[in-house]
This record gives sequence, C-alpha cells and structure tokens, in this order.
Amino acid sequence: VDAAAGRDPLPAFSAAFDAYAAALALTPRDPNLHTGRGIARHRLGILLAARSADPAPHYRASIADHGEALRLDPGYVNAWNNRATALRNLADHEAAQGRDPRPLLAQALADIDEVVRRRVDTADARCNRGDVRVSLARARMAAQEDAGADLRAALEDYAAAADATHDPYGVHSGSAQAHLLLADLLGPRAGEGPCR
Repeated sequence: VDAAAGRDPLPAFSAAFDAYAAALALTPRDPNLHTGRGIARHRLGILLAARSADPAPHYRASIADHGEALRLDPGYVNAWNNRATALRNLADHEAAQGRDPRPLLAQALADIDEVVRRRVDTADARCNRGDVRVSLARARMAAQEDAGADLRAALEDYAAAADATHDPYGVHSGSAQAHLLLADLLGPRAGEGPCR
C-alpha cells in the first residue's frame, strides 16, 4: 500500500514486525502469528532484492517462522506452502551468488509435496511446485545434470494448475519458462518434429 502511494514501505514493515513481536509475546504458540510474520519477512526480502540489497537474512527468518508454525501445527498447509516459496526464493538468490541451490530446492519440493499429499491440491500449490521444479531444472542444467524429468513434471503441474484456475496468467508464464528451458535442454532439434 505504501509503495503504491509513492511512500517508502520499510517503516510499515518495521511497524508490522513490532506488532507481531507484541502479539507473539502474548500468544507464542499461535501458528498463524508465526506464519503471518514469516510472510511479512519474505515480502521484505523480495523488496530488498528488488533494491539490490541482500534478501537472504529475511528469507531465512521467514523459513524459520514457517518452521515454527509447522512445529506448533504440522497440518498447517499455508505454512508448508509459504515456507516452500521462501525456500525457492532463497535458493534462487543462492544460485545468483554462485552457490548450489539444490538442497534448498529439494526442501521446497518436499514442502509442496506435503501440501499436495494433504489433498490440498490447489492451482496455487501446483503452480508453486512447477516454479520450484523449474528452479531445480535450472540448477541441474548449471551443474551439467539431466533436467528433463524436472521440466516435464513442471509442465504437468502447470497444466493441472491451468485446469483448476480461472486466472491462468501466472500458470502460463511458468509454463513458458519450462518450455524455454526444455528447448535449451534439447538443443537445436527441439523445434524439429512432425509439425514442421
């Protein structure tokens, strides 16, 4: 809201963190508060990354908050999904710094699989899993490993998400990324086939 109005949103984050600290002091076992603070920390990380500042401490704090929410309530599906998103963003940041993102992406994929396992197979979860698989495919390609299975699985997730949503823009964007990476993986023969 502050950014849309032309104001710096950093003071709003500071106020939100103060409010979460006060609320958590009163009810430290409320998983909703931990996840809410985790979401705010993740969003701050995204803002800082856009400003070319280091988002990693905020992504890590977000992951820890969602982890605490899951310790308190292992069935809290939003915490699984939000932690996966923060893990993927941290992994993408680590990859940009030249570090291996695959362990973080493996954890993100496990978290999203938990969401789907709990039968909360929403378009959001499928799209998020597709995004994680595209990031994992990029990491495998950078390490000279086969990424084909990850890309095919990502395309399946995006297709399932598109079938379940009325707003497929993000789904198609992710699917396009997976198709481009698959074309890179297959090389110059990717465009050849019976339709040409």
